[in-house]
Amino acid sequence: MNLTITQLYTYPIKGMGGIPLKTAQLSNAGIKLDRAFMLVDPTGLFISQRSNPALATFNLELTEDGFLVRFGTGKLEIFPDSDFENGPVINGQIFQHRMLVQQARPAINDWFSRALNQEVYLVRPAEKRYVENHPGVEINFPDASQYLIVGEQSMELLNQKLDVPLPINRFRPNIVFSGGTPHIEDEFSILKIGEAQFEFVKPCGRCKVTTIDQHSGVMGVEPLPTLSSYRLIDSKILFGVYLKWVNEKSEIHLGANLTLL
Repeated sequence: MNLTITQLYTYPIKGMGGIPLKTAQLSNAGIKLDRAFMLVDPTGLFISQRSNPALATFNLELTEDGFLVRFGTGKLEIFPDSDFENGPVINGQIFQHRMLVQQARPAINDWFSRALNQEVYLVRPAEKRYVENHPGVEINFPDASQYLIVGEQSMELLNQKLDVPLPINRFRPNIVFSGGTPHIEDEFSILKIGEAQFEFVKPCGRCKVTTIDQHSGVMGVEPLPTLSSYRLIDSKILFGVYLKWVNEKSEIHLGANLTLL
């Protein structure tokens, strides 16, 4: 069985556009910069596409010292080190988890607030957060774990069932592979991508973010009704799985082989 990595992505700001990669730098908290930042409201509660689908229309690209955010005709470069220097540390909340987070400098918060027409703050973790039921597995601001992987065959099966095919970006994966049977990722336990080793954490339960067009920010209906007709397991609609990284090989590349151990 030939399984091959075909797409790699990092999403520096939770809920915003992904950046395609040829090589992904791995870390104990996920692909470099992945969900390393998020927006919060004045109470510290995280903002995602669930509450503001317009986040999908922010496009990001890597720069030498950070990343660039584009929205409409405006753009803003983020420098992860200097832009948070001496920023206030506040109480943040992502889902039910409360943690300390650090705000970016005021000019950055003002830019995002004007763009979204609501008061928001860009933050980064000010303390460590760990994967539930996996002590020591660190994460930034993803929903559940370090790496989300989806198979192209799973996407093809879904699109065969839909009237209008959808792109795989609806599922916001970090790693996409070709080959195998639909949902072969359900069977993953221990695997290698090139020389980097990963372990299965949990399947990914899907929400209404999958119904949001990742270019326009417009919410529709599909794919949840169709997915629920064949992927509803224990009251959750499952598509893709979460992984954790477990060895020292710190890069994966497009075209690398995925091997089940």
